[in-house]
Amino acid sequence: MMTLPTALTTASTSRYKMLLAACMTLPLMTACVSTSKFEALQDENVALQKENAHLMEDGISMFEALILQDDEIEALNLEQKEMTAAFSSFIDEGVITLKMMSDGLHLTLPQDVLFSSGQTQLSVEGEKLIAEVAKELVDHEYQIVVTGNTDNVPVGAVLAKQYPSNWEVAGARAGSVVRLLEEHGVPADKLAAVSFGENRAVADNDSEDGRAQNRRIEIRLRPILNEV
Repeated sequence: MMTLPTALTTASTSRYKMLLAACMTLPLMTACVSTSKFEALQDENVALQKENAHLMEDGISMFEALILQDDEIEALNLEQKEMTAAFSSFIDEGVITLKMMSDGLHLTLPQDVLFSSGQTQLSVEGEKLIAEVAKELVDHEYQIVVTGNTDNVPVGAVLAKQYPSNWEVAGARAGSVVRLLEEHGVPADKLAAVSFGENRAVADNDSEDGRAQNRRIEIRLRPILNEV
C-alpha cells in the first residue's frame, strides 16, 4: 500500500488531508442529496482523486530526491576512516571520539582536555588539539557545528559574574573553538557555535566520571552537497 511520503511540503500535506476528508465524507452525503447534486459530487470526487494522484506523484519525486542523502553517508564514512587514521594517537588516548550519528559525523572532545577548570578560553594544550582538528577540516566542504555541553553543576561564584548559567559557559566555550578553527583557515560561513548547556547529558551526573563525560565539545560534520 502506497503511503504519502514524508517529504511532501506542508501545503501538499494540507491539500492531501482535504482530499482524504472529502473522500470519506462523500458516502455520507449521497443518502440525502438529489441525483443532480450526487452526480456533481461524483464529478468533483473524480477530479479530487486525479489531483490526489498528482500529489502522490509529486511526493514520490520529492522522496526520490532524498536518496542524495546516501551520498552524504558515503562521504561521511570515508571521512571517518581518514580521520580515524589521522587522529589515531588521540583516539587511543581517549582525547577524541569519532561516532557516526543520524545528523552527521561527531567528533567528541572532553572539555577538561580543552579548558582549564572554570575557564572558557582554550588552554595551550586545547589550542594545539583544535589546531590539529582544523587541519583535517580546512580543505573540505562541510557544515561544521560546534556544540558546547556541560554537567549540571551550577556555575561557580567567580565565573557567574560573567556567565550566569551553564548556557553561557557552554556557548562561550563553543565560541572559543569556532574562533580558533576560523583562525586556522576553516571557512567562517561553514561554522556555527551552539550551546546545549547541561541539557544533552550522555552520562549520569551523579558521579564524577559521568559529569566529566557530559563536559564536552562536539564538532558535527555534515557534507554540503546541494548548496544554492
